[in-house]
Amino acid sequence: MTGPKGAGGASSGNHEDESRPVLLKAQTSRTYAFVRFINKTARHVDVIWLNYEGARVRYKTLSPEQWVDVNTFVGHPWIFRDSVSGDRLVVQHEAVYEPEGWNIEEGWPPTRRLVSITIPVYPLKERCIQLIRRYVKDEDISSLEIPRSLQQDIRNTRSNFVPLIDRQALLNEQQQQIQQHLVQQQQHHQHHHHHQEPQL
Repeated sequence: MTGPKGAGGASSGNHEDESRPVLLKAQTSRTYAFVRFINKTARHVDVIWLNYEGARVRYKTLSPEQWVDVNTFVGHPWIFRDSVSGDRLVVQHEAVYEPEGWNIEEGWPPTRRLVSITIPVYPLKERCIQLIRRYVKDEDISSLEIPRSLQQDIRNTRSNFVPLIDRQALLNEQQQQIQQHLVQQQQHHQHHHHHQEPQL
Protein backbone atom coordinates (compact mmCIF):
# COMPACT_ATOMS: atom_id res chain seq x y z
CA MET A 1 0.00 0.00 0.00
CA THR A 2 1.29 3.47 -0.78
CA GLY A 3 0.31 6.56 1.20
CA PRO A 4 -2.88 6.04 3.19
CA LYS A 5 -5.97 7.97 2.36
CA GLY A 6 -6.73 10.01 5.47
CA ALA A 7 -6.71 10.52 9.57
CA GLY A 8 -6.96 13.03 12.76
CA GLY A 9 -5.31 15.84 14.91
CA ALA A 10 -2.68 16.52 17.53
CA SER A 11 -3.31 16.11 21.23
CA SER A 12 -3.07 17.22 24.74
CA GLY A 13 -5.22 15.76 27.40
CA ASN A 14 -7.67 13.66 25.55
CA HIS A 15 -7.88 15.71 22.41
CA GLU A 16 -6.42 18.61 20.44
CA ASP A 17 -3.24 20.34 21.54
CA GLU A 18 -4.07 24.02 22.04
CA SER A 19 -0.34 24.86 21.87
CA ARG A 20 -0.35 23.98 18.15
CA PRO A 21 -1.98 26.94 16.33
CA VAL A 22 -1.77 25.27 12.90
CA LEU A 23 -4.14 22.54 11.79
CA LEU A 24 -2.19 19.32 11.64
CA LYS A 25 -2.57 17.72 8.21
CA ALA A 26 -0.65 15.79 5.57
CA GLN A 27 1.64 17.77 3.28
CA THR A 28 2.40 16.78 -0.30
CA SER A 29 5.60 14.76 -0.36
CA ARG A 30 7.44 12.30 -2.59
CA THR A 31 9.76 11.02 0.12
CA TYR A 32 8.67 7.54 1.14
CA ALA A 33 8.71 6.30 4.71
CA PHE A 34 8.30 2.64 5.66
CA VAL A 35 7.11 1.96 9.21
CA ARG A 36 5.77 -0.83 11.38
CA PHE A 37 3.37 0.39 14.08
CA ILE A 38 3.33 -2.03 17.04
CA ASN A 39 0.65 -1.88 19.75
CA LYS A 40 2.56 -2.26 23.03
CA THR A 41 -0.51 -1.55 25.18
CA ALA A 42 -3.23 -3.83 26.59
CA ARG A 43 -5.80 -1.70 24.74
CA HIS A 44 -7.27 -1.80 21.24
CA VAL A 45 -5.63 1.05 19.33
CA ASP A 46 -6.84 3.08 16.36
CA VAL A 47 -3.93 3.96 14.05
CA ILE A 48 -5.02 7.27 12.51
CA TRP A 49 -3.65 9.19 9.54
CA LEU A 50 -4.30 12.95 9.29
CA ASN A 51 -5.28 13.57 5.69
CA TYR A 52 -4.73 16.64 3.48
CA GLU A 53 -7.69 18.45 5.09
CA GLY A 54 -6.66 17.48 8.62
CA ALA A 55 -9.51 14.95 8.94
CA ARG A 56 -8.83 11.78 10.92
CA VAL A 57 -8.88 8.56 8.94
CA ARG A 58 -8.72 5.29 10.85
CA TYR A 59 -6.12 3.28 8.98
CA LYS A 60 -6.42 0.16 11.16
CA THR A 61 -7.41 -0.93 14.66
CA LEU A 62 -4.71 -3.00 16.38
CA SER A 63 -5.31 -5.56 19.12
CA PRO A 64 -2.74 -5.75 21.96
CA GLU A 65 0.70 -6.78 20.59
CA GLN A 66 -0.60 -6.63 16.99
CA TRP A 67 1.33 -4.65 14.35
CA VAL A 68 0.75 -3.20 10.90
CA ASP A 69 3.19 -2.28 8.13
CA VAL A 70 2.49 1.09 6.56
CA ASN A 71 4.02 2.70 3.48
CA THR A 72 3.61 6.41 4.07
CA PHE A 73 5.42 9.69 3.31
CA VAL A 74 7.42 12.33 5.14
CA GLY A 75 5.03 15.13 6.12
CA HIS A 76 2.16 12.70 6.81
CA PRO A 77 1.32 12.87 10.54
CA TRP A 78 -0.12 9.94 12.48
CA ILE A 79 -1.89 9.82 15.84
CA PHE A 80 -3.10 6.96 18.03
CA ARG A 81 -6.23 6.56 20.17
CA ASP A 82 -7.75 3.95 22.45
CA SER A 83 -10.50 2.68 20.12
CA VAL A 84 -13.00 2.33 22.99
CA SER A 85 -12.41 5.45 25.14
CA GLY A 86 -10.70 7.77 22.65
CA ASP A 87 -7.82 8.32 25.12
CA ARG A 88 -4.66 9.55 23.42
CA LEU A 89 -1.71 7.21 23.11
CA VAL A 90 1.86 8.03 22.13
CA VAL A 91 4.89 6.84 20.17
CA GLN A 92 8.37 7.73 21.40
CA HIS A 93 6.68 9.90 24.10
CA GLU A 94 5.09 12.07 21.38
CA ALA A 95 1.36 12.49 20.66
CA VAL A 96 2.03 12.86 16.91
CA TYR A 97 4.28 10.63 14.82
CA GLU A 98 6.07 12.34 11.92
CA PRO A 99 7.59 9.68 9.61
CA GLU A 100 11.30 9.80 8.80
CA GLY A 101 12.21 9.46 5.13
CA TRP A 102 13.71 6.42 3.46
CA ASN A 103 16.84 6.89 1.38
CA ILE A 104 17.61 4.69 -1.65
CA GLU A 105 21.16 4.33 -0.31
CA GLU A 106 19.72 2.32 2.60
CA GLY A 107 19.13 -0.50 0.12
CA TRP A 108 16.15 -2.47 -1.12
CA PRO A 109 13.90 -3.83 0.25
CA PRO A 110 13.70 -0.97 2.74
CA THR A 111 14.12 -1.68 6.44
CA ARG A 112 10.97 -0.65 8.27
CA ARG A 113 11.26 1.67 11.26
CA LEU A 114 9.72 -0.04 14.29
CA VAL A 115 7.37 2.38 16.04
CA SER A 116 5.94 1.26 19.40
CA ILE A 117 2.56 2.64 20.51
CA THR A 118 2.48 3.10 24.29
CA ILE A 119 0.40 4.68 27.05
CA PRO A 120 1.64 8.10 28.17
CA VAL A 121 1.98 9.18 31.79
CA TYR A 122 -1.35 10.99 32.03
CA PRO A 123 -1.66 13.96 34.39
CA LEU A 124 -3.66 12.90 37.48
CA LYS A 125 -6.68 15.05 36.56
CA GLU A 126 -6.85 13.59 33.06
CA ARG A 127 -6.56 10.03 34.37
CA CYS A 128 -9.34 10.65 36.89
CA ILE A 129 -11.59 12.05 34.15
CA GLN A 130 -10.89 8.95 32.02
CA LEU A 131 -12.00 6.68 34.85
CA ILE A 132 -15.11 8.74 35.61
CA ARG A 133 -16.05 8.66 31.90
CA ARG A 134 -15.68 4.89 31.93
CA TYR A 135 -17.99 4.30 34.92
CA VAL A 136 -20.46 7.22 34.94
CA LYS A 137 -23.22 7.81 32.37
CA ASP A 138 -23.63 11.29 30.83
CA GLU A 139 -26.93 11.94 32.61
CA ASP A 140 -25.38 11.08 36.00
CA ILE A 141 -22.41 13.50 35.79
CA SER A 142 -24.32 16.38 37.41
CA SER A 143 -25.19 14.20 40.42
CA LEU A 144 -21.50 13.63 41.24
CA GLU A 145 -20.37 15.45 44.38
CA ILE A 146 -17.53 17.25 42.64
CA PRO A 147 -17.08 20.92 41.62
CA ARG A 148 -19.11 22.09 38.61
CA SER A 149 -15.93 23.02 36.78
CA LEU A 150 -14.86 19.35 36.92
CA GLN A 151 -18.30 18.20 35.79
CA GLN A 152 -17.92 20.56 32.83
CA ASP A 153 -14.42 19.20 32.07
CA ILE A 154 -15.85 15.66 31.94
CA ARG A 155 -18.65 16.77 29.60
CA ASN A 156 -16.16 18.64 27.41
CA THR A 157 -13.96 15.58 26.92
CA ARG A 158 -17.01 13.69 25.63
CA SER A 159 -18.25 16.47 23.33
CA ASN A 160 -14.75 17.11 21.93
CA PHE A 161 -14.42 13.54 20.71
CA VAL A 162 -13.59 13.78 17.00
CA PRO A 163 -15.27 11.15 14.82
CA LEU A 164 -13.04 9.06 12.56
CA ILE A 165 -13.43 8.38 8.86
CA ASP A 166 -12.88 4.68 8.25
CA ARG A 167 -10.22 4.01 5.62
CA GLN A 168 -11.98 0.88 4.33
CA ALA A 169 -15.25 2.80 3.93
CA LEU A 170 -13.34 5.47 1.98
CA LEU A 171 -11.77 2.86 -0.29
CA ASN A 172 -15.18 1.19 -0.83
CA GLU A 173 -16.72 4.56 -1.68
CA GLN A 174 -13.93 5.31 -4.19
CA GLN A 175 -14.40 1.85 -5.74
CA GLN A 176 -18.15 2.46 -6.10
CA GLN A 177 -17.54 5.83 -7.77
CA ILE A 178 -15.11 4.24 -10.23
CA GLN A 179 -17.59 1.45 -11.05
CA GLN A 180 -20.44 3.95 -11.53
CA HIS A 181 -18.24 6.01 -13.84
CA LEU A 182 -17.32 2.91 -15.90
CA VAL A 183 -20.98 1.86 -16.18
CA GLN A 184 -21.95 5.38 -17.32
CA GLN A 185 -19.16 5.36 -19.91
CA GLN A 186 -20.25 1.95 -21.19
CA GLN A 187 -23.90 3.04 -21.42
CA HIS A 188 -22.92 6.23 -23.23
CA HIS A 189 -20.72 4.25 -25.65
CA GLN A 190 -23.50 1.70 -26.36
CA HIS A 191 -26.08 4.45 -26.86
CA HIS A 192 -23.75 6.38 -29.19
CA HIS A 193 -22.78 3.20 -31.09
CA HIS A 194 -26.46 2.17 -31.47
CA HIS A 195 -27.31 5.42 -33.33
CA GLN A 196 -24.49 4.91 -35.80
CA GLU A 197 -25.64 1.46 -36.97
CA PRO A 198 -26.95 1.51 -40.53
CA GLN A 199 -30.70 1.11 -41.02
CA LEU A 200 -31.82 -2.00 -42.96
